[in-house]
Amino acid sequence: MRAADVIVVGGGIGGCALAYHLCGRGRSAIVLERRGVGDEGSGRNAGGVRQQARHPAELPLAMAAIERWPRLERELGAPTEYVQRGNLLIAQSDASVARLEQRLAWQAPFGLDSELIDGAQLRRLLPLAGPRARAALHCASDGHANPLLTTIAFAAAARRRGARIETGAEVRALEQTAAGWRAVTDRGRYEGEVVVNVAGAGAAALGRLVDRSLPIVGARTQTLVTERAAPLFDQFVQDWDAKLFARQTVSGNVIFGDLTEDYLLAGRQARPADAVRAARAAVDALPPLADLEVIRAWGGTLDISLDRMPLIGPLDGLPGHFVSAGSSGHGFALAPVVGELLADWIVAGRRSPLLAPFDPARFSATGTVDNNAEQAA
Repeated sequence: MRAADVIVVGGGIGGCALAYHLCGRGRSAIVLERRGVGDEGSGRNAGGVRQQARHPAELPLAMAAIERWPRLERELGAPTEYVQRGNLLIAQSDASVARLEQRLAWQAPFGLDSELIDGAQLRRLLPLAGPRARAALHCASDGHANPLLTTIAFAAAARRRGARIETGAEVRALEQTAAGWRAVTDRGRYEGEVVVNVAGAGAAALGRLVDRSLPIVGARTQTLVTERAAPLFDQFVQDWDAKLFARQTVSGNVIFGDLTEDYLLAGRQARPADAVRAARAAVDALPPLADLEVIRAWGGTLDISLDRMPLIGPLDGLPGHFVSAGSSGHGFALAPVVGELLADWIVAGRRSPLLAPFDPARFSATGTVDNNAEQAA
């Protein structure tokens, strides 16, 4: 039997960041990961680090996260490939332009450095934009990073602080004990005062182990990467009409993918039909990408909540059981600050106001759905 103050279930960026901050506050932590660190959504997402176009309840948390990203690489002592060169959210249709205007109005009270630009201004910032691009929402303080490297950096830093990260340890049962919780895994049993469900797309299944129904489902996405190229653009680009995201890495590869979410499929393998659809969308929105060869493709699974906002906090009726999941495709950017604030909550018993909108009890209390929350990336 192995023991720690806190058992963290999930070895993605959320779980590793939480363990890092828990150990930094004098608590011991064991991370249980059924595969490898960053093998699921944390290593397969778009890598966007953005504030703009978020739900108003989530925007203050995103703005707090952006303050931490520029110093994260130095703090963790490992590369994250963070680039703060802006986010461009492109619209090709009247309906999408109207949505951009709505998002801009939402953001105004928060003082975010986001502006609506026309097609001519867009092409000055992004010369490879396609002819149908009519406008864009531009936030200069947004950016992107390498999700797998960032997750690995948090894991390594957590280990240096004393965290244990057990891979290949799938949780089969969660049992309440007199002292807290016991996790039964393929690799043995682990005990702790607190258990935290940070299992991403597997969070709902983990919830069922304690007879709780978490409104989280998995949705598959498709990502492709090209050969290395000369610098083409440095912003993180999204196009709602083309259902596209794209970014160029520091090594020159262009990573792009389809924002369409498939709720019927899961898995990490590329599907030819999805890859073709994503490639066509990329060439339509950013025509110069047609000259680049695609060298690799993969699938990933997002954890989508009922209202497309995360669930962060304790579960009613289960003392010492927390959840941090359901980030709905935009949790990568938030992970550094969520890990810090959740660690403070667990250690000191005080919830930050930034986390108040994400109380899991909002579903059991009202059952309402807010359809204004935004899409992945």
